[in-house]
Amino acid sequence: MLSLYLRYVFSSATGTGSGLIKLKSDGSKVEPEEIYFQANIPTAIGGVVKVGDNLYGATGDALMCIDFLTGQIKWKERSLGAASLCYADGRLYLHGENGEVGLVEATPAAYREKGRFTPSGEPPHSNPMEKSWAYPVVANGHLYIRDHGDLWCYAVNAPVGR
Repeated sequence: MLSLYLRYVFSSATGTGSGLIKLKSDGSKVEPEEIYFQANIPTAIGGVVKVGDNLYGATGDALMCIDFLTGQIKWKERSLGAASLCYADGRLYLHGENGEVGLVEATPAAYREKGRFTPSGEPPHSNPMEKSWAYPVVANGHLYIRDHGDLWCYAVNAPVGR
């Protein structure tokens, strides 16, 4: 199945939309074929992640899951609104532009939020247009969240109850 996906390119841009093209080769020539293009699928600055056959990403107001090959929306939820995200250990880690952090199960079945919080000591934003757009990072069992000059680190692999 891996070779099937190597022939596809997904792209999105804020304000325009997202789409998938298939690259078809004929000898030394490669031609793109549009599979879908939609304005209402993930286009926010936080990007998208592909998990299995699905893409997860944010629009300006919601987190959504879409089928990679068809663009069909499987679910859409207000969640944190526009957010940057990463995937690790079966979960989506979200960093909302409002500074909130969320944890969502990566499943196409339904939106399943596992928790959310706002980091303590969040830096003041002098301008209402200032947003938290840094991507969350998970490495070596730790979640790293950055907002302007501040960095938080949380253990995310500790057993429950500790």
